[in-house]
Amino acid sequence: MGISRMFGKLFPPYEVKVTCQDIDVLLQVNDGLCNDLIRNEAIKLAKDADKTLYSIRIDHLKPDQLALILIFNVLTRNLESGWYHTYRGVLTTIGQDMLRLWHITEKEMINRGYSTPEAYAADVEGLMMSIRSVG
Repeated sequence: MGISRMFGKLFPPYEVKVTCQDIDVLLQVNDGLCNDLIRNEAIKLAKDADKTLYSIRIDHLKPDQLALILIFNVLTRNLESGWYHTYRGVLTTIGQDMLRLWHITEKEMINRGYSTPEAYAADVEGLMMSIRSVG
């Protein structure tokens, strides 16, 4: 590991710190069974400094917007994976909690102006179809 890479791990860029803090704040508000799992996965993604810096500096995402997107993507991936299904189309207790948090996250994106009700409707339809077909 090079010196600059070690330095980056010890002292992450400001954008990474703020995005990780936003992930913590967003998940603390909605305490649930899956929070630790989702938090760990989202923080891991946010700590990829190159991607986080690109998203904020080049794509002009706000740190809270990136935090919501990371949480949303982790939840979607887990719900569509089949890992949290009892059997086809039936979620486990943790899977149901993930689905609850998925809806809260999507609605928060709408409230903050980062998404639209139309996108939410399309996302719900796609997610429910995936949940029904895997497991």
